[in-house]
This record gives sequence, C-alpha cells and structure tokens, in this order.
Amino acid sequence: MFDFNVRIGGYKRSFGCRVTENGCIVLDESLDVAGYPKIKVKKKTIRLNRYVYEGAYGQIFKNMVVRHICDNPSCINPAHLLMGTIADNVADRVEGERSAVGENNGRAKLKEQNVRFIKKNNTLTVTQLAKMFSVSRKNVRLIKDGKIWRKIGTSKARDKAATGAASQIHEKVGL
Repeated sequence: MFDFNVRIGGYKRSFGCRVTENGCIVLDESLDVAGYPKIKVKKKTIRLNRYVYEGAYGQIFKNMVVRHICDNPSCINPAHLLMGTIADNVADRVEGERSAVGENNGRAKLKEQNVRFIKKNNTLTVTQLAKMFSVSRKNVRLIKDGKIWRKIGTSKARDKAATGAASQIHEKVGL
C-alpha cells in the first residue's frame, strides 16, 4: 500500500493504493456499481480516473471520456488513461470481448441452443420458427442469414440438445 497524490486547481488529494502486476494503480474502496473509484470534489461525486487524468494531462474536452488501456476500471495510473470518444470506448469494449453478447445480453429472447436449432433447421418455415420461439420472422431470417448470433455455430452434440429442447417447445405451440 502507498499514497497516490494528485493536484488539481490548488487542491491536493492523497489516496491509499496498491500496484498490480501489470502496473495498474488500484484503489479498492469507494467504487461505483461499474467498479470505478469515485470521490467528492466541491460537493460533486466524480470518477477518480477523470480526476487523475485532469491532474496529469489537463482538461477533458466536452463529449469525451477517459478510457483505460489496461481494461481495469479501478485503475488510476495516469499512464493507463487515455482520452477518447464514446465510440472509441465502445470499440475497446467490443475488441476486448466485454460486450454482453448472445444469451448474456439482458434483452436476448433466445438461448444458444434455440439459435443452433434455427440455424440447422431446414424443414420448418421462418414463420413457424418465429412462432415456436416467440420472436419476429425478421429475427429468424437474420439468424439464418448469419447477420445476428454469428458466433453461434453448430456441432453434433449441441444439435442433439437443441433438437430436444426445440421439440418440447414445438409440442407446446402445436406445430
């Protein structure tokens, strides 16, 4: 543990931190729900990484965010902080495979086994598949065309599980 000092606009702040193997300076207390350390400055709560960035590099421009090149939200090492756009930040998330994709996406209506069934099924119509899984015909078509759920392939073992699950749904909907 050591003290990390930052000065902004005449204010000096010290934080008890630790250093990880990859050089992240981490503050494990006062984290927000996303895992970012937060502090109060002039009665306003802000993320500590923004405060540290401004102390090290200057003003953060309007509509810009502070990104972590280390992918560690609790890191406040100025060498790991970089200003960028929201699009840059989203691209970092996608590139680092941290986006909620597939059934891990909270808005997903389908499970991976359902998608495998849809992809391999050549006997039911798009309309029947849509009704079977309570999704739109457009969604079924996008799955079959490989436009969505691209990372889900098919394998014999998984196909068997998907067929079993889908036939149970098939019976429920009366197809």
